[in-house]
Amino acid sequence: DDALWALLTGATTEDALRVARAEPLSVRRGLSHVGGGWLDSLESGVSFSECVQRDKWVKQSGKPPEKVAGPVDTTEQFVNELNSGSVDMVSSSGHATEHDWQMGYSYKNGMLVPAGRIAAKPEAAKGRLLGVDTANKVFEITAANPKIYYSPGNCLIARVDGKDCMALAWIHHGAMQFSGHVGVQSSSCYEW
Repeated sequence: DDALWALLTGATTEDALRVARAEPLSVRRGLSHVGGGWLDSLESGVSFSECVQRDKWVKQSGKPPEKVAGPVDTTEQFVNELNSGSVDMVSSSGHATEHDWQMGYSYKNGMLVPAGRIAAKPEAAKGRLLGVDTANKVFEITAANPKIYYSPGNCLIARVDGKDCMALAWIHHGAMQFSGHVGVQSSSCYEW
């Protein structure tokens, strides 16, 4: 079996129907905030470290991943890569709750949050996801292309506790499959 169980949901009815009608995905390009090893099985992609500030890897088609100097705060580069529309799979780690993903684990970094959490009119922000860097600069996420969201290292990120949560926001932004923890992660968690 590919899955033991799943929930079909979305921030909107349209989101849920899009997931139900989705064609199978081919994963070629990844975007990760887990470290460089995640790129080995992909044709291309970008990965940042959640543990070592400025560690970044880039993989081009036909070449091994190359370690390059990354930014102090990865928020803008992560959002720009995501918004390119070419990412087939996102993998994440770091600190998280149902309402945010803090991209750094052992260093201060930006975060992604459902727009309703910081918007003046939360009802107008339904399903939108934003990047917020350490200087509180906001980066709008516009990506809606089909993708897989795989979160092996985030507590609570898959817990749906209302309309403004991370899982529904990722589905609104194209996640056709979403895998993550609904509770607090332990050292022997199944996602890793």
